[in-house]
Amino acid sequence: MHFMKLIHSILLLTFITLFMACKKSSTEIEDQVVKPVKRNAGAIIGPAVTKTIGSGGGTLEADGVQLIIPAGAVSAPVNFSMQPVENTLTGSSRNAYRLLPEHIQFKKPVTIVFKYDASETAGTAPALLHLVYQDSTGYFRMIMDTERDEAAHTLSAHTTHFSDWTYVESLKIETDRSELRVGEQAHLKLMYHEVLLSSLGIDPPLGEYVEYNIRSQIPRIQWKMAAGAGKLKPDGINCLYTAPAATTAVNPELVSVYVPVWNSVKKDYSRQAILTIPLTIMEDEYLSYTLDGIVHKNLTDDCPSDDCLRMEADNFYINAQMNDGQFILIRLLGYSFGQRSYVYGLEDDQSYIHVGGIGQWDWATSKTPCPTCDLQHSSGGVTITRYDGIGGYVEGKFTAELWYQDGTYNPPKKEISGQFRIKRRIN
Repeated sequence: MHFMKLIHSILLLTFITLFMACKKSSTEIEDQVVKPVKRNAGAIIGPAVTKTIGSGGGTLEADGVQLIIPAGAVSAPVNFSMQPVENTLTGSSRNAYRLLPEHIQFKKPVTIVFKYDASETAGTAPALLHLVYQDSTGYFRMIMDTERDEAAHTLSAHTTHFSDWTYVESLKIETDRSELRVGEQAHLKLMYHEVLLSSLGIDPPLGEYVEYNIRSQIPRIQWKMAAGAGKLKPDGINCLYTAPAATTAVNPELVSVYVPVWNSVKKDYSRQAILTIPLTIMEDEYLSYTLDGIVHKNLTDDCPSDDCLRMEADNFYINAQMNDGQFILIRLLGYSFGQRSYVYGLEDDQSYIHVGGIGQWDWATSKTPCPTCDLQHSSGGVTITRYDGIGGYVEGKFTAELWYQDGTYNPPKKEISGQFRIKRRIN
């Protein structure tokens, strides 16, 4: 219990308490060239959601994005729409949304609200998340005064124009692995989106997504273990993390980095952001996945026989009981398996996933969209990254959309991502 309180206190410090004042009082912007980058408009990747809203105002909502039209913003009924499009902003994997009509003139600002998962603050912090939009010339622009509700996990902004919108972290720790076995190493690196500082008052355009390169501030970067027994080897914007030689009660371990950031009032780097990334120490064999922003891990005991985690390699399936009552089945179809990717479907060289224990019905990677439609399968797939001989290991990862198998044609949807490492056995 004492440990859990410690972890809670650390998380409050590292994820919520940001932008603490430093002592440096320089008033000069470092001499660096930030060149805004034009990017293509994203291709449409899903159906639009539409609603007619008149002078009385109203809301349009889909996939965690909400458009709030206040009373008096329009004088006549307008057909509003919201459509998912490809996100072409480098360094951001989230969907973008095209809000239409694009050239309408609002009499009052409208509000755009994006909901984010708590897991998305790993390696960054809520205060570093910003809404961004792509203007008509192809530049992405950052909303510096993005409003944040950390309790509700929402980002919002007021606008008088429509375009393609998404959100992005201005500063982030990237790692080549977030789950490690004992003794393994992870390479951490500080990345950020270049912002044209001279345009801070007008939604500054973004440049490249690059390694943190404010040269005068790199010596002030500090890497620290926030929780755990791992070892760090800092090197400026980089840090080598080595997991402990044995699993401990601290899991995941937490690595923090303290970074100088721009103070727009004082015109210097006298503010500090604290970013924290969790690194999970895994057993020799494991399966874990993230669903609804929560990390689920396989049970390691209290299972009948070997059903905590089991694989049959000659008839490729993996099933696992998870630590909170959920269970998962991952199946590859066909007769020959190896180190490659398997899209979702029900044919040879394809895959499917079932997850149960969430509600009355299971969740799966397929659905029937309408009474006369063919079966629709999830995007993403299962990727096998290691496939040893019998007695060796199979390693892989997966991302998928799961639909609730309740018999309806457009059931609720969840997104899942995970990884596994299991010994290859013939049962």
